[in-house]
Parts: sequence; C-alpha cells; structure tokens
Amino acid sequence: MDTWTLEEALRPLARLVVGDGKRQGYAFGHPRLGQYFWEKLSRREQQALEGRFLDWGLGCVERLRRGEMAPRDVSPYLVRALGGHLARAGAGPEGWLRLVHGAWAGANEALEGAYSLFLHDVTRAWWACAAADREATARGEPAPYLGGEVRCALVEASLHSLAGNIPPALLAALVEKGVWTPAQGLAYARQVPDPWQRAEALEKLAPHLPENLLDQALPAAREIGIESARAEALAALAPHLPPDLLAQALAAAGEIRDADDRTQALAALAPYLPPEQQSQVLAEALTAVREIGDADDRARVLAALAPHLPPEQRPQVLAEALDAAREIQYAPARADALAALALHLPPDERPQVLAQALAAARGIEWESARAWALAALAPHLPEDLLAQALAAARGIRDEYDRTQALAALAPRLAELGYPQEALAAAREIEYADDRARALAALAPHLPPEQQPKVLAEALAAARKIEDAGGRARVLTALVQHLPPELLPEALTAAKEIKDADDRARVLTALAERLPELLPEALTAARETRNADDRARALTALSPRLAELPRPDLYRPWDETLPHLARRTRPDLLTDLRALVPVIHALGGEAAIAETARAIQDVARWWP
Repeated sequence: MDTWTLEEALRPLARLVVGDGKRQGYAFGHPRLGQYFWEKLSRREQQALEGRFLDWGLGCVERLRRGEMAPRDVSPYLVRALGGHLARAGAGPEGWLRLVHGAWAGANEALEGAYSLFLHDVTRAWWACAAADREATARGEPAPYLGGEVRCALVEASLHSLAGNIPPALLAALVEKGVWTPAQGLAYARQVPDPWQRAEALEKLAPHLPENLLDQALPAAREIGIESARAEALAALAPHLPPDLLAQALAAAGEIRDADDRTQALAALAPYLPPEQQSQVLAEALTAVREIGDADDRARVLAALAPHLPPEQRPQVLAEALDAAREIQYAPARADALAALALHLPPDERPQVLAQALAAARGIEWESARAWALAALAPHLPEDLLAQALAAARGIRDEYDRTQALAALAPRLAELGYPQEALAAAREIEYADDRARALAALAPHLPPEQQPKVLAEALAAARKIEDAGGRARVLTALVQHLPPELLPEALTAAKEIKDADDRARVLTALAERLPELLPEALTAARETRNADDRARALTALSPRLAELPRPDLYRPWDETLPHLARRTRPDLLTDLRALVPVIHALGGEAAIAETARAIQDVARWWP
C-alpha cells in the first residue's frame, strides 16, 4: 500500500476521529462510536486492548511519581479516563491505590485547575479497599487495606485544608505510637512558627527523644524568641539532657533577662546538675528572684524555688517568701500566695499561715473575689478553720458567689467527717449546676444507705440546668457515680440535649457504663463539631470499640472514617490518634505502619 492509497483509505474515517496525535492524542468524534467498536471486539480482544491501555496508563503514572514526567505532559485523555478503564477492568485495591498519590493529583490540577477528577479516583480507591476489608473482617481476618483507607481519608482531608497544622499533643502522640519516628516529630516541631506552640511541642516530645536527637532539640529551644516560652522549653528538656548539653542549657537559662523566667529555667535545671554546680546555680537563681520587684511574683517564685534548695537554706527562703506574701496589698492575691506557701511549710507551721490566708480571704470586700478565695482555700483548711470558712461562705449575699464557696467547702466537710453538715451546705446551693456537682462530689463520702438518694437528687438537679453545655458537663461527671437503676434516667436526659457536641459528651460517658450504647455514642461522637471534644469522645470510646469482634468493629469504622475525612487534615489527624486502638484491632501492625507512611506521604505532597 502506497501513500496515496493509504490516504484514500483513511479519508472516510477522518470525520469519525478528532485530535492532533500529539498532546491531545486521538479520540472518536462521538462517544457512541467507541462503544460500537468496543462491542465488535471479542472478549479476549477486549481484555488484550484494555490490558495494553492500562499498562501504558499506569506506566505513565509511575513515571510521573518518579519525576520522569511533568504533570502538564500527561495525556488529558489519560487523566480523565484512566479511572474509568480501571473500573472496567475490575481493578483491585493495589491498582487503585497507585492513583492515590500527590503526583497524580498534580496532573489533575494541571489539566483542570482543581482536584475534582483526582478526588473521584480517590473515592473509588477507597471503595475498593473498603470492599476488601469488609470481606476479610467478615471472616474474622485482619483488614488488609485499612492503611489504604486511611491514606484516602488523609488525602481527602488534606484537600479540604491544605495549610493545616498538627497540634503539639498529636505530634507527641504520633511519635509515642510509632506512627512517626522521633526525628520526624522533632523536624516538624522545629518548623512550628508560633513560639508557645513550639515550646509545647518540645515539652511533649522530650520524653520520646533519644539522646542523639537532644542536641537538636536544645538549639530549637534556644531559638525561641519569647523568653517565657524559651524558659518553659528549657525546663521541659532539663530531665532528659546529658551532662554536656546540660551545660549548654544552663548557659541559655543564664541569658534570659527576665528574672522570673530566668529563675524558672535555673530551678528546673539545678536538680540535674553535679552537686558542685547545684549550689552555684541555685544561688544565682535566688539572687535573680530577689530582684523581682512585685511582691506577688516574688512570693510565688520563691515558693517554687524553695523545694530545690538544700535543706539548710529552705527555712530562710520560705521565710522571705512569707514576708513577701504578707507585703501584698491586694487581699485576694495575698490570700492565694499565703495558701500556696503553706503547702511548702513543715506540718506544724501550716495552720498558722492558713489562718492568715483565711483572714485575708474573709477580709476581701468584693464578694465574688471573697468567694473564689474561700473556694481556693477549702481543700487545704484544717478542721478547726472549716467552721470559720463555712460561716464566711454563708455570709455572702450574692447567690452565685455563695454557691461557689459552698460547693468547694462541702466536699472538704464530708472528707473531715462532717457529712451531714456538708449535705446541708450543698442543699443550700441555689444554682442547679453547682448543687448537682456538690451533691455528686459528696455522695462517696456519705453512708452507703444515703448515697442513692443523694445521687438521685444530683441527677434531678442536673436535669434542671437550663444551659445545655452546663447540663452536659454535670451529667458527664455524674454518670460514673450513678447506681445502675439511675442510668436509664441519665440516658433520657442525654437524649433530651439538642446540641450534638453536648449530647455526644454525655453519651460517651454513658457508653462506659452501658456497652449497648457504643454505636449510638460513636455516631454522636463523629458528628461533634468541636475537634477537641470529638477527639476526647473518640479516645474514650476507642478501647471499648477495639474489644469488639472484627466483623462488628469494621461496620462502625466503615461508617465513621468517611465522616471524619470531610473535615480538615488537623482534625482528621487528631481523630486518628484517638482511633489508634481501633486501627490496630482491625488491621494489626501492618495497618499502623501503612498509616504512618500515609501521614508522611500526604504531609510531603501537601505541606
């Protein structure tokens, strides 16, 4: 066949085909033509053709992942249609998961300026993994693609929030659980821009860092610009530093200009120094604290420093602290300082200082401040001072302030052997939420025959609380103390709460006592909008869920993970931390390892 006859033969086909044969490739001018010619092929020919296309398409994906092809150079048809070809070929999870990659997302974005096509591929990959996991867990076997499910969820959440940050508590948890290595956790902590968050991240990571990484953690602490945050980071690292790094930390602490912050850092470092250095450092700290002009601050820091001093120095320093506390003109602060100092004194000296603190509290003119001071003192007062404190509390005219003071004093009265006086004080409380709390706190100290009645009173008071958040908090605290016969009433009260976050809090607490509530509590937990509340609820429920047989456990997992992925990546990472026991129960160590890889990959694709 020569050129002329070839051209003549192709001419009738030209109207059926569009494209340039280069970047755009060729395609049928009408989609029905493709279907028509496809159906003309035999089954074997269809499989061979589909196989050739998938080999080429997935080969392009691999080249893209290795950086051998730029996203803009991928065939537009391949970007739009590779998922459809995988579906038609009945691809399994391995095939689909090859598309769950940042490079393939880049090709989609280069073509469409968005990720909608990519997300569709991710969704189908998730379905394939879930189908395989559902079959495996139904047989009681580990879920083989649970990590793949998590990867898909992380990708979806990352695209919802490309700039999300990991909370310091989660950062430490990822290292603690082996999801990240200590080096990865520290590398992330060093990049945290907020000084206070970086200090907190270093504080929470410190117990998990091996010695060979501490020489990187210390510079990260020294680089913190805000002195208070730097002092906190140095104090947190102190127990973990080897001798050579302790010397560097000591130098960094000495460079802090603010006397209060410098003292905090020096006092934290001193116990870990060689004996010959301790006395010198503590002397420097003592000199620094004596430079603090404000009597309140000076008393507080002296009290914090005293336990670190040699025994022969402590009495003198505590005496200085007491003198400073007595100089405080503002009565509420003076009462607080004296009460805090009393805890550091020898037992025979405490009553006198607590009496002075109580006198300061009773002399406060502003009733609200007087109530708070009495409430703060209550747990520490000896028996002979309780009567005075109770009289002072009952003398407060404002109902709310009187409530606060009585609520704090009532448990102390019961603890010291005055249960009926405590019960009377609790029943005097006007506000239902505080009355319920006080009654619940008192119940364990009462004679066994009285406890059910008092707890029933507390539950009745809790149900009268108008504020839904307050009612949820009190019910949550009450649930662990209620006898079994009162749990149905508590459940009714929980279901009456309209706010999803508040309702989830109570249902989570109830699920600890009533295992049959686990599914309902999990549903409520995953619908909780507040990330911290949701993480707390999932953390509380996870150990119980992990005890379920795999077939029963996979169903709530399958329903929950897609719901959690609709939020931001920081939210999802926090939720995954809470769900680690569930992930391990469903997929074992392999699922945990794949979860770790997925977190690393996704963080690299979308920092």
